[in-house]
Amino acid sequence: MDRRTFLGTVAAAGFGAAFEAHSAGEPGQFAGVAAGTFVWTQVLGKQGKDPKENLDLIFEEIHSAGYEGVETFADYVAKPVQAARMTGLLDEHQLKLTGLYRGGVFHEEEKAKKTVDEIGQLAEIALALDCLHIIVNPDPLPDREKTDQELDIQAQNLNKAGELAKNAGVGLDVHFHAPELRNDARELRWDMDKTDPALVFLCDDVHWMYRGGVDPYALLEKYGPRVRGTHLRNSVGGVWSEELGPGDIDYARIAERLKKVGYTEWLTVELAIEDKTPQTRPLVESMKMSREFIRQTFGA
Repeated sequence: MDRRTFLGTVAAAGFGAAFEAHSAGEPGQFAGVAAGTFVWTQVLGKQGKDPKENLDLIFEEIHSAGYEGVETFADYVAKPVQAARMTGLLDEHQLKLTGLYRGGVFHEEEKAKKTVDEIGQLAEIALALDCLHIIVNPDPLPDREKTDQELDIQAQNLNKAGELAKNAGVGLDVHFHAPELRNDARELRWDMDKTDPALVFLCDDVHWMYRGGVDPYALLEKYGPRVRGTHLRNSVGGVWSEELGPGDIDYARIAERLKKVGYTEWLTVELAIEDKTPQTRPLVESMKMSREFIRQTFGA
């Protein structure tokens, strides 16, 4: 389905039908396998290169490694000229844009208003790019957990952003890192339990759950019906792996849980490098190995 046909589908069918038909796979199947571009920002950054100026290279490596989709950053399409370039690159490399990621303040009313307005604008851009997911990570506080009042404000503003996204024809998926998982994932649970399940969904970053000290299998089962995206990475002995493969997280068990909750969206490999991560081969080779691991473990 090309972009023009898809936009016509949205107009004719409404958000719900078009979202389900285009975003998800058949029952019991995943929509496809995508690659997150974060690790390229690390690799290219070490080489003194700007990832924004090297999207052609990034997308070529993603395609050559066997991926059907790509998830990247919202600020890569913030300007019309950037969005137009993105369309050309996606077409050239035969990739589907599966998600646009951004942060933002949601727990302070004045700053949250700006964040919500920007998400409304981003939703229009996303739909024009045939991208049905905005992944948002509410900005954490550096030195403490948010108060109950701040989390209530955050939930209210996530609902507002989710409504704008839905009205535009896309979904809003909440992402998280370790700070939101403190105190038995208090903030993440608040974001899920105090928002409208028809407006706010979850991007399940499996390894951040593990690193945050939360049972990734139990939380996936609890919030499975809300999950609309996944980020997949593994570690060995607590250190992020060079490729997605066997390690601290049992991904066969994750695959089983995803199928059990009826997940039919994209699987997104999001490699990342930390100080002790081995770097023994070109990134594209690690991405190919990760793609094969997904094929063997998830059947996708």
